[in-house]
Amino acid sequence: MTAREQALATLDADVFDAATSPRGRRRAPRPGEVGQGLEEAGTRLALARRLAAHAALDLADWAREAAGEGMSVSEIARRAGVSRQTVYDWRRAEGSHLAP
Repeated sequence: MTAREQALATLDADVFDAATSPRGRRRAPRPGEVGQGLEEAGTRLALARRLAAHAALDLADWAREAAGEGMSVSEIARRAGVSRQTVYDWRRAEGSHLAP
C-alpha cells in the first residue's frame, strides 16, 4: 500500500513528513522530490476534503438532534462553527426537519 493509499484509507496524514512545502527550505529540492512533494500535498488535500465531507454530514446530523431539543438556528450555527445560512441549507436538504 502506498503512502497515499494508506493516508486515504486511514484518514491520517501522519504518514508524511510534517512539512513538505519547498518554501523556507535551506536547499533546493532534489530531483524526484518535486513530484513526490506534489503527490503528498495532493493527498493531504484529498484527505482534508474527505474529512470535511464526513464532518459536514456529522454536523448536519447533530444539528437535526439539536433542533429536536429546541435549540435555535443561531445557537446551532454558533456551536457548529458555521453560518446560520448553512444551518438553513441543512434544514432545507433534510425536508425542514430542523426547527426555524
